Amino acid sequence: VRQMWEVLEQISGLDFDQKLGFAAAILVFVLVLEIYVVMRVLERYSDKHQAPWSESLFKPLRNRFYLLTVIVILNITRWWLNSDDMFQSINGETGPSVQSYFYAAYILVATSIVSVSIKHVLPSTLESIDSEMTVVLSGGHHLAVLVSRLIVWIAGVNLALQEI
Repeated sequence: VRQMWEVLEQISGLDFDQKLGFAAAILVFVLVLEIYVVMRVLERYSDKHQAPWSESLFKPLRNRFYLLTVIVILNITRWWLNSDDMFQSINGETGPSVQSYFYAAYILVATSIVSVSIKHVLPSTLESIDSEMTVVLSGGHHLAVLVSRLIVWIAGVNLALQEI
């Protein structure tokens, strides 16, 4: 445990450029780990799943999770490079802080994840609950998906704009 603290102290004592390089290396390492380990495990699970939407949903979600990983690591790196900024960015006395833009980005990525999930899951779900006795307008499922996604995006953009 003591050796770990010594390594952390050495890393914290690096110059700005060295910290930036270290953070870039960590970003690459985390993305490689996510691509080649985490997503491969999730892909195997997705392949075993029998839902019709599972395979088509995996690729868009995977890309959004990569984007979320990059945003989170950039935010943590920003705090690490300038620890005073972490406390200054919370109060935002001079206008929207940098942290507010990160919060808005988190909200928009989450909105995108929900929207793409609706796009792929809702049509097959609606088709599975249809019976011979129900009356469905032609294109009714597409309308439900469109309206649901529109509501999600309006709410997400509204929340993101409130952060800025």
